[in-house]
Amino acid sequence: MLNNLVQHLQYRKKQFTRLLERLRSYFYVWLNVKHIHGKRLTWWSKSDCTVLSVVRDCEDYIESFIQHYLALGVKHIVLMDNGSKDGTISRAAKYKQVTIVECHLSFAEYKRDMRQFLIDHYSFNRWCLLVDCDEFFDYPCSDEISFRDLLAWLDIHRYNAVMGQMLDMFPRGAIQTQSNGKNLDFLQSHRWFEIADIEEKLLPSGLSNKMKDKANLKLHYGGVRNRVFNNSPFLSKFALLKPNFRLQLVGSHLVQWANIADITCVMFHYKFLPQFTQVVDKAVREKQYYNNSSEYKRYQEVLLENNTLILHSHNSIEYRNINQLLELGFIKVNKNYIQYKQEINQGQENTRN
Repeated sequence: MLNNLVQHLQYRKKQFTRLLERLRSYFYVWLNVKHIHGKRLTWWSKSDCTVLSVVRDCEDYIESFIQHYLALGVKHIVLMDNGSKDGTISRAAKYKQVTIVECHLSFAEYKRDMRQFLIDHYSFNRWCLLVDCDEFFDYPCSDEISFRDLLAWLDIHRYNAVMGQMLDMFPRGAIQTQSNGKNLDFLQSHRWFEIADIEEKLLPSGLSNKMKDKANLKLHYGGVRNRVFNNSPFLSKFALLKPNFRLQLVGSHLVQWANIADITCVMFHYKFLPQFTQVVDKAVREKQYYNNSSEYKRYQEVLLENNTLILHSHNSIEYRNINQLLELGFIKVNKNYIQYKQEINQGQENTRN
């Protein structure tokens, strides 16, 4: 019995030590954040949504990124710049709906606390989209119901986390020889995707999440990057969140203590722009991503062997619309969601009549 007590006390001591370290890290980020553009305080409605993103040297994406999310229906975008040396800040600052803060701490060491800072300061108990600058979110039936309608449905059912499935988008030709990736060009050229090499797995146990239909939610791995680069990246991410005191981020992709919606959304992932080789070399050099950028080292090996890499294959599919992804089973909905969509459409029809 004494041995069990000692083990229990040692375990609690480790927990307390980890908690103190997390608090130290979080407040260190807090002390190193500086406001540089836009609104300092955000007093918008709880029914609105804010985009939160940590960015660095994203000038090839940033205007398309901002325009996409404003068109989607978000009210404000908050960017935390992590030391951009290109035109990211100047381009983003042209938009009045954008707030920019900066934090020059190591992304590899403090990325979790940077994201937590954005959540706590700009979206606590309000909806947010926690996304990277190359991730463009969309949702089932977005051609029929508004983004605000989606948020209303989530609130009705008291969900506070929605899984997004990343879909790697690429051009038909070699990725390094495509036209300039700035502004909207890549949205037009990168219209191809694959689902043949996606592996599905169940959500891990032990995260204390609530789910109505566990069978409808699967984690995605691999995809076209598994076929081309022989690695299996994690493609699922809880990006649409309504944080509260209980909900916690687990790494960059998972959550715990959340009430998870039994639908899934899509995040179009535009990783393969013409500058991909330079991005990979930088990531490998700076070791800023998971496991010292081991995933990027594999990209680099393949690119060194083939400097005119083509991702397109006989399994590639050209993207048409959001309903296509539903038909393919890539994203999921339930009967309640379809019924809700029909009720909204009927209400709109009655209003017109």
